[in-house]
Amino acid sequence: MQAVIMAAGVGSRIKELSNHRPKPLLPINNKPIIEHQVSMLLRQQVKKIIVVVGYKKNLIEEALAGFPIQYVYNPSYRTTNVLGSFWFALPHLKDGFFYAHGDTMFEQSILDKLRDSSADLSLAIDRKFCGEEEMKVKLENNHVVEINKTMNPKNAHGEFIGIAKISAKALSPIKATTEKFIKEGQRHLFFESVIQEIINDGSLLSEAMDITGAKWNEIDTPEDYNQAIELFL
Repeated sequence: MQAVIMAAGVGSRIKELSNHRPKPLLPINNKPIIEHQVSMLLRQQVKKIIVVVGYKKNLIEEALAGFPIQYVYNPSYRTTNVLGSFWFALPHLKDGFFYAHGDTMFEQSILDKLRDSSADLSLAIDRKFCGEEEMKVKLENNHVVEINKTMNPKNAHGEFIGIAKISAKALSPIKATTEKFIKEGQRHLFFESVIQEIINDGSLLSEAMDITGAKWNEIDTPEDYNQAIELFL
């Protein structure tokens, strides 16, 4: 298994707390979020961890000095969304992989559940009522059939927390779909647009891995960060 961590963004909504450092470097229990992530991935026997960097990349490299990391630089980090950053990692993905957002703190049990999944696409889902800004999912028979931020929250069954496992079988369509979107100039899209396209094709098994009750927190705002600190005391 490999892993890819998305850590290129500026994090403008939390800049007053981040002291002009990337969000993945915000400390939880005296360690940067991304260091927690890397340590958990290494405990899963991940052989290669790819970190996509952009904003103040040198600070992330310094914080993770000594870890076996391959860095991939997105020079367009200010003008692209997650999909644009993921595209830069594509040439380095040769096997099934864990996918994670670098600004999400989560507990080890979530990776344990994903590791044991045999699905082609296994997405960690928190079953709850969602707000407008969350990455919402609609489920059928424990499969993800729709994933986006735009669906009516009343129709959603939960939130995709930004942590997933992609099988080796799914790697080829992931790459092909990402390349298609990039060639169409759609670097502003979320990675979940690729997932939706593959789900629509129907040729791969998508699993909603229920992690409801497990600890996790995506950090976009100062309020999110304060919640994460309390959650992981």
